[in-house]
Amino acid sequence: MGITDPTRGIREEFMNNTQKAKLFETEELLQSLNKFLSYDSSTGNISFTDTRFGAVEIGQIVGYNDRGYIRMYHRGRQFMVHRVAWSLYYNKWPEHTIDHINRDGTDNRIDNLRDVPQQVNNNNKSKYKKRS
Repeated sequence: MGITDPTRGIREEFMNNTQKAKLFETEELLQSLNKFLSYDSSTGNISFTDTRFGAVEIGQIVGYNDRGYIRMYHRGRQFMVHRVAWSLYYNKWPEHTIDHINRDGTDNRIDNLRDVPQQVNNNNKSKYKKRS
């Protein structure tokens, strides 16, 4: 039995964020990212190793904080840094959602990231607080 594509037959506007990400997470992209990025699994930072790809200097940290998660651009597309970090470490794209175990979306240390189905990720969310 072959691997099934989770996005097969689903129009992009009806896909969840993980399904949309998978449309662009190719082996070619991972090879490209490996050419000019370095991931420090102990700090969770990704830095540039080559200035030809938009870095001001080698060692510059990649990404920006957007609503509690670090994001980056590559080839005109936005990527979540936690998915890129996981991929650079394991040299393959995650199958599911990347969960931040400690619930801090900016903490991309490999010990804090796990590839889990969305339902497991939902169980790791804090309780919803009602506004008064």
